[in-house]
Amino acid sequence: MQEVKGDPDAALASLLTSDRLHPRFDSTNLNLARLYHKLAGTAADPRQRETYARAARDRFAEYISLAYRGRPAPPEVQKELADLEAGCSIANQPADQADKKPDT
Repeated sequence: MQEVKGDPDAALASLLTSDRLHPRFDSTNLNLARLYHKLAGTAADPRQRETYARAARDRFAEYISLAYRGRPAPPEVQKELADLEAGCSIANQPADQADKKPDT
């Protein structure tokens, strides 16, 4: 509800509280993944953007493991995870390389 009203920080606080009260709940992980992804898209600070992108990917992977319990996820779910992975591509680089601009 808070996210719909345009208050993502309050939505994040609520979802994290829900996660503490009922850990490993698949829908909480799904909602956290999608909110972190949204926050990553709006964060001005590159490090915060990276943190949110990694959290989105990790929460979505957790959602898959909980919701599908060892079964293959449907193609659209696998695609969503791949999209989140792509958003983390800079996170896979060494820290000293991530901050450098490519040579021209």
